[in-house]
Amino acid sequence: MNQAEFGDITKEEYLALAQELVDTPGSQVLTKNNDDGDTLFYDPDTNSFAVVSGDGYLRTFFKPSAGQKYFDKQ
Repeated sequence: MNQAEFGDITKEEYLALAQELVDTPGSQVLTKNNDDGDTLFYDPDTNSFAVVSGDGYLRTFFKPSAGQKYFDKQ
């Protein structure tokens, strides 16, 4: 995987981490929808950010260098 912020992980491990973020009910994970119908997820404890399309596909998953400020700007 090229997402260095997650360490040396496989594609499957990367997808599992993204799924864990998206599936975390309630808790500390922040969510919001954008104008394109995507759902954005941010976990301040792990600094993980994901976007899931309106039809349920993972668009992106990474650790933004600006942290929650990045999520807030979206």
